[in-house]
Amino acid sequence: MTPSLSLRTAFLCSGIAGLVYEVLWSRYLGLYVGHSAYAQVLVLTVYLGGMAVGSMAVADVSRRLRFPLRWYVGAELALALFGLAFHTVFVAATNWSYDSVFPVIANASWVGSIRWALAGALILPQAMILGTTFPLMAAGLVRRDLEHPGAGVAEAYTLNTLGGALGVLLAGFVFIGAFGLPGTSVAAAVLNLVAAGLVVFALR
Repeated sequence: MTPSLSLRTAFLCSGIAGLVYEVLWSRYLGLYVGHSAYAQVLVLTVYLGGMAVGSMAVADVSRRLRFPLRWYVGAELALALFGLAFHTVFVAATNWSYDSVFPVIANASWVGSIRWALAGALILPQAMILGTTFPLMAAGLVRRDLEHPGAGVAEAYTLNTLGGALGVLLAGFVFIGAFGLPGTSVAAAVLNLVAAGLVVFALR
């Protein structure tokens, strides 16, 4: 496999993992907030908002980084860590809220607000890191072909979009049915690790 193909395959895997996480989080938070439609609205809001914040935070910085693809590897490894730990963190956080927080709050409105805030906080860090992957990969692709900078950005966008479409299909029709929610989170984490490994291969 050539370095160029490795980079493109890596970002395809990253796009798949990103949308697997989105579908997965909707299922998890639906169990917590008690309504799947409301959970999907929350996940979509936090997912897109977090990605926007992460992308804006890194967009200008990526132009000044000497090795943006090394930072991309770090982002993928961080996402893999979150994916591997998500089920454990979700169970611990929701149990803590039911056992220690909600019983001491007499106001139902406050209970609902805290539940929604905690649900959003569980996925916001991952969403922000997901947002950093596009500008970092785009910066890396542009620097590998300085004569055609627009092509690098277009390729990154296309691959990430295609990966997202595949991620929705895999999560909804394959992963969750075959592996359950915890196993699907691990599968997405493995995709992040594959993406990181492919970029390391291309850099070497």
